[in-house]
Amino acid sequence: MKLLLRTRRILKRTALSLLITAGFVILCFNESWRIPHNGDGLEAVGWGNHQPVTDAASNQNERRISTIECKHGQRTCLINNLHLVNGSFAVFLGPGFNAAGMEDLHMFTGIGWGTGYFRFHYKELGSWQGDTLQGLSLQQRPVSNDTLNQNKRFVIPIHIHASNPPNYVNQPHQYISEPTIFYSVLWPNLFRTIYAAYASWYTLMDYKIFFPDHHRVVLVDRSPEPAKFLSIVQSVTPSPVASSSSLLKGVYIFKAAAVGLSRDALIAEIVLERGKEWRFALRQKALTLFCATLKTGLLNGGKFVQVPAGKSRRDVADVESKRSLNLFNLPREWAKRPRVTLVLRESNTPRQILNEGEVISALRKLPIYLSVHKFGGLSLLDQVRVMDATDIFITMHGAAVTHLLFLNSRAVVIELFPFEFKKVIYQNLAAVVGVKYMYWQNQKESQTRFDWNAASKSRVTNMTKDRITRLPIDWYNMDSKNYWRNQDTVVSAAELGHVVKRAISEWSSVDATKYLMFMPWEQMNNQLIGFKSACAVAKMLDRTLVLPHLGYKAAKNATQESSEFKVSEYVWHNFEHYFELETLVKHLPCDFVTFDNFYSLNQNRALPVIRYHHLGENKTSESQFREYYKSVAKLTFEKVEWDVNAYFQLSKAQILSLHASDKKRVLALGSLYWYYDFGHPVQYPLTHVQDYMKNPEYERISRSLSIHERIQRAAKMDMKQAGLLDEKYVAVHVRRGDYSEKCRELENNGDAKERCMTSLEFMRSRLTGILSAKAPGRVLFISTNADEAERRRLRQGFSSDWYTVLFQEDIRQQGGVEHTFDGGDSCFYDQVIASKAQDFVGNMFSSFTRHVLEMRNLTDLKSDVF
Repeated sequence: MKLLLRTRRILKRTALSLLITAGFVILCFNESWRIPHNGDGLEAVGWGNHQPVTDAASNQNERRISTIECKHGQRTCLINNLHLVNGSFAVFLGPGFNAAGMEDLHMFTGIGWGTGYFRFHYKELGSWQGDTLQGLSLQQRPVSNDTLNQNKRFVIPIHIHASNPPNYVNQPHQYISEPTIFYSVLWPNLFRTIYAAYASWYTLMDYKIFFPDHHRVVLVDRSPEPAKFLSIVQSVTPSPVASSSSLLKGVYIFKAAAVGLSRDALIAEIVLERGKEWRFALRQKALTLFCATLKTGLLNGGKFVQVPAGKSRRDVADVESKRSLNLFNLPREWAKRPRVTLVLRESNTPRQILNEGEVISALRKLPIYLSVHKFGGLSLLDQVRVMDATDIFITMHGAAVTHLLFLNSRAVVIELFPFEFKKVIYQNLAAVVGVKYMYWQNQKESQTRFDWNAASKSRVTNMTKDRITRLPIDWYNMDSKNYWRNQDTVVSAAELGHVVKRAISEWSSVDATKYLMFMPWEQMNNQLIGFKSACAVAKMLDRTLVLPHLGYKAAKNATQESSEFKVSEYVWHNFEHYFELETLVKHLPCDFVTFDNFYSLNQNRALPVIRYHHLGENKTSESQFREYYKSVAKLTFEKVEWDVNAYFQLSKAQILSLHASDKKRVLALGSLYWYYDFGHPVQYPLTHVQDYMKNPEYERISRSLSIHERIQRAAKMDMKQAGLLDEKYVAVHVRRGDYSEKCRELENNGDAKERCMTSLEFMRSRLTGILSAKAPGRVLFISTNADEAERRRLRQGFSSDWYTVLFQEDIRQQGGVEHTFDGGDSCFYDQVIASKAQDFVGNMFSSFTRHVLEMRNLTDLKSDVF
């Protein structure tokens, strides 16, 4: 509930009672604004150019009673007539005012960990025992190695008085008519300075008192940190920026003071934002205007630029930008190649690229103009000019990514991330300002270097070393974040080159790239079959394949499985979570883009249509792909085109007739499970495993699927401890769970059903025949999804023929290392072990077996099926 408190005269006339709700009082300021033609010219130190005003002379004492409008959820307040008396803030709310509950409201001055805050204090001025502006001005960070104490939040009081303000009859005071905001930069880097300054604009806009050419800023920080990037704040502030330490003496009355930065201005750091609420629209408005003003000011030497009548701030920024075009010393035909800027971190900072030379050499081979910089030796003005002349900007995660705000409208930014650490704040920021964003991330722990000694010196919490250095990252703990953030990283030159090529395509022509995407269907290895068809189709249609998600069923017990594929029952990860990107870059015959990079480049556009078809007798439905595109891919679409025909094992000619004429930017399809026959149509009834590896394109796709390093390393480590690296062993795949129902659906054709749902006796007999003299053997590894009771039965049954019978849990237990595996990891872990066995015998109808057979085919190892 809002309480309108205008003046004592109105209160006396209306006898309006004060209303108190939710533990604090909200008082609204409702006064119209008069914008003077010329500013008052306050100086940053002392703000002394205002002419002294006395209440006796102006008879404005009654008008200067304070009123307050607070937005509790946003942690801000707008105060009409905020008094600053010799370094102490005060509000005078008139006799009889009840301030109960207002002390609970904290108004955060900054954005980020450890920000200080204002709070109301309803006691006598001298009773406050906490921080003061005077004390804050004497603090400097860092002053010692005691970072726990250095980062303690400061708390500045605003004293509440239920009385009239002083007369100031004999005490000159300054009345500040412009809207003023008090906030903290907090951390002295480029990003945090810009972030806080933008949030101040958002806050003033939210209160509807913002005028680009008519507002003031007071920085409330521990000195001298804000001074490092003061030119940023000054570039967007029409009057000289003041620090709170310059206002410790004298009396100042602020007509309208915003205290605290709105939490609604914050841009999400961990999750992608695609909201359509008013606050997102206000963010875009605030940030777009802010960036145009900032770029203009910085290119003008760090001075605020007044916009001529009839011009917009973007017009002025474009004029200043023309000065930057000669920085690359480009020939006349420069526009045919993009200007690529690689910004490296200073040598004494973490997050280094450990193979800088290799990366630079690889980039120079691309059709680009490459410029390499370390910004530590450049002025901020020169940094902005470099960015203004850049088409593709590449840099490691950190404050330098903020320079995306200075890119031109066609540019692309590529952010590099270390192993496991990824924040999306810059991706969200790019989306707000309309800059195309892509990223590369190190997927291999072996390609990273940690420095615990450096991390331990900057600790700010009491979290233990064991927890800090262990995944998952605790995103609410600064030490955990810093340890994983500050790795040095080997950047895959091949992977980065692939991302840059995609960025070149995006830069060169708007919407020139045509994409193909599809719904992964059924169990993990069936999804891979769909992926192989999708790659082949993308190549024949000259489209870029969007790497799909891969999912595993969340049900832990195989008996809980049902025959119908339900997207919501699966846990989904990006394709590169399970397979090596570098191998995909080297071998995959179709062009591709990771899903995350496609999602970012798509810039929240709806897909025009999704084409849906049946897969013969396979249990596909429209609800499946609707749920996948909506809940997993998080993409919207305008309509669904349903083709009543069933498409399965199509020829190339048939596929071209269906899709070659489609000119839409994104061809979105349902399942592509065995959509393409690869020139070898399957013959029914099945009597053997169809060998598609004879098709060169299929073989290249299969070769590109290298299981992720973390899974292969875990399997190799455990196999070594279990003695399997030195011992010849045989691996078999025993399919259970939902297979009982699927096998019943097979036609009565010889021993097909028996070979589908293989019994123990059948398998023992077949193994003896397949392995002949090699059986009975020493070690048998069984890969299965059977439940515990069935595993015991299998172990007991095979033990009479084999000296040792092992399941996955046996090998992992002997390995002695507890791996954090998900369902997909577990599946591929088994396949790694099976692929390295002396002999492998699988299930003829299983896609799991097919993947193992093809892995072994690539290394010329013998395989068979029951």
